[in-house]
Amino acid sequence: MASALSTLKYYPGITDLSGDPLPDATLEFFLDTAANVILKHKYPFEEKATNELPDSYQWLQVRIAVDLIFKVGAEMQVKHVENTITREYVSAFVDPQLLSMITPRAGFPS
Repeated sequence: MASALSTLKYYPGITDLSGDPLPDATLEFFLDTAANVILKHKYPFEEKATNELPDSYQWLQVRIAVDLIFKVGAEMQVKHVENTITREYVSAFVDPQLLSMITPRAGFPS
């Protein structure tokens, strides 16, 4: 299976404004952010999400990273009309439909 970074590199539309590929460091930032979002939802009762991301969530990590990259410059904005200036903003950092694909896990106190 391809790494999340290599998958994200070849995702259509992941470029800067001039059409050049985004630097690896930028892509890794968004992948790390996506992994943290998944881990916080997967293990909601742990203070620190020190767990490694399960392999089964790699595709979701890439999908959330893509979602975050495409929102840069219009964070939380879901609708925009120019002349009468109408804007609508989403109430979540990450699309709730993507978050609903994460199965939370809880344990018993030791």
